[in-house]
Amino acid sequence: FFPTLIIEFLLLFAFGLSPKKYWWAVIAVNLATQLLLTSVIACNPGIMYSGFIFLFVMLELLITVIEAVAYVIIMKKERLWKRIVYAVTANIASAIIGELLVTIIAKTHI
Repeated sequence: FFPTLIIEFLLLFAFGLSPKKYWWAVIAVNLATQLLLTSVIACNPGIMYSGFIFLFVMLELLITVIEAVAYVIIMKKERLWKRIVYAVTANIASAIIGELLVTIIAKTHI
């Protein structure tokens, strides 16, 4: 959750969006979507052995759409393309970096 927030706050700056103005939105939206992701994975323990990548990719796509819609609604004063591209970029970046962190942690604990 915290690595995702760091990435998304850095991208707010990169997209010229105000972290002061949208900090609450980034935290609330990401808390909700992280709970969704964690709940679905936790409720499907067998998925860890087969189909995890497919489920993870489908969930990340769903979360990207949910976050894009949320930011379109919340960040009304920003350009539409900026809100959507921000959500997509933030989710791709956090998914890739999150997976890299999981891989690094897993390799150091084996």
